[in-house]
Amino acid sequence: MGPSNFFVAFLMMLLTVSGGTPGSANRRNDLLDLIPTAAYWRAKSITPSREQLEGDIGTVKAAADIPKLVKDLESLSRREAAKKQLAEVGAPALDSLRAEMQSDDPEAAAMAKELVESISQRGKAGDVRRLMAIRTLGERKEKDSLPLLKTLQNSKELFVADYAARAIAQISGTPLPASPAVDLSADLKLLPATAGIVGQTTGIGIPGFTLETFATQMLGIKPPNGEVVLNPADKDKTIDNLTSELINIAEATGNVRVDGATMAVSGDIGGSNNWFTFVFRGEYDREAVAAYTAKLGRNNPPLIRDGDMMKLQIDRDSMVLFPSSNRFIVAAADPSNTPLTTIIDPMIEFLRNGTANSLPDNKPLADVLKTVDQSGPLWIACIPSARMRSTAPVFAAFDSLALSVKQDKDQLKVTATGRGTGDIAAAVQQFNSFKDMFVPRLKALPDISKDFQPLVDAIDTLKLTSDEKSATATATASPEILKSILGAIIGEFRLTTGLRAPAAAAPAVVAPVVRDGP
Repeated sequence: MGPSNFFVAFLMMLLTVSGGTPGSANRRNDLLDLIPTAAYWRAKSITPSREQLEGDIGTVKAAADIPKLVKDLESLSRREAAKKQLAEVGAPALDSLRAEMQSDDPEAAAMAKELVESISQRGKAGDVRRLMAIRTLGERKEKDSLPLLKTLQNSKELFVADYAARAIAQISGTPLPASPAVDLSADLKLLPATAGIVGQTTGIGIPGFTLETFATQMLGIKPPNGEVVLNPADKDKTIDNLTSELINIAEATGNVRVDGATMAVSGDIGGSNNWFTFVFRGEYDREAVAAYTAKLGRNNPPLIRDGDMMKLQIDRDSMVLFPSSNRFIVAAADPSNTPLTTIIDPMIEFLRNGTANSLPDNKPLADVLKTVDQSGPLWIACIPSARMRSTAPVFAAFDSLALSVKQDKDQLKVTATGRGTGDIAAAVQQFNSFKDMFVPRLKALPDISKDFQPLVDAIDTLKLTSDEKSATATATASPEILKSILGAIIGEFRLTTGLRAPAAAAPAVVAPVVRDGP
């Protein structure tokens, strides 16, 4: 994976793990939430006035009857007027227009295709600017803008109504609207029986977390590898570059919301049949995101339209699925000695017909799933593979492992349980010996940053208990520990000012399209 791909993968991870508690008003899991409004306007060389912000939002037209207008494309007497009105409606009409592209009326289908292309080619820059203008009015508590913002409350454009509701609450001093709770349980039905590790997350809240604050906190950090993650002299340049990269991506894809993620890894991890898969659930413009994702692949791979689903094979060993809904994305990659189709095809069958995949047939893993606490923002169930047992002897005693995280305001409570028939007491003793040796050495490092202190503190709270058949580990941590972990990742991959994401100039319909199926 090249640096551009890594940057995008890092963003997806960042949005997923830092999303916040579902159902709370503090949930921040949008791509645009990572960009402070001041940094956005600075990147645009604009000092925004209220009048300019309202101009960026634009005048809200009366709600159009989109289905009727689309149907009018099939009428010789009304199609030209309908075409003009649909062009003015813009993005909210895209889904209906794409469906009309399959019309039996060739003239109507051609007009719908033309409208889809013309609306899409306006790009996402205007949509992003509109959302940032709404956010800015709310953050600045511009009371005179309330009448305009209230006209957006029923908008059908992606994210506009949500952003307007939040801005109105900020200006009015009322509680921020809570995000809906996220149910990921159905996504487990996508997973194959050959999984050995399964997990889900709805995000752990880090209040006020943006790339700007993150970069600031990375100043001078020296993770255990001893390399400085970000030099103070590079702060402004790094923040500006990261902001520019984010804006480039957002202006190609539009805003992206990640509500949660499901992951599965092969039961033979480290062996001869590796694979992994992710399901990201949220909200996004699938046409724009699919086209952008295609640019990350080798040799500009085509988007394959299979009925109402899009498939994108980024390279020989990885594929991304874009179902008919704008609510989730499925990705699978790195199969070794396992055809990619054996992982992907059952997922497609579930997405299309609701036929559950074979995960319940994996009885050992199914038994662990029954015992793991899935009510918190993060949980993992694992059947250790032969490679895990041989390379990490501490796993050798366990037939199954389960980890769950609960969040209580400013504290995370972590519980891990291992069950098995091996020498569990010896495994616990080995782990305690490692902890007793590692933590004092870590604390003694002269250059350990305060930003890595939450990681040290969490390890220090770790307690293990055991009996003949099981061992349980518990620890507490601050949500700030995520900054330590993400900082270590950045240090490892040297995510610095030289990292570049793909340019955002191309419109959302540039990827070649081929048809597969009816």
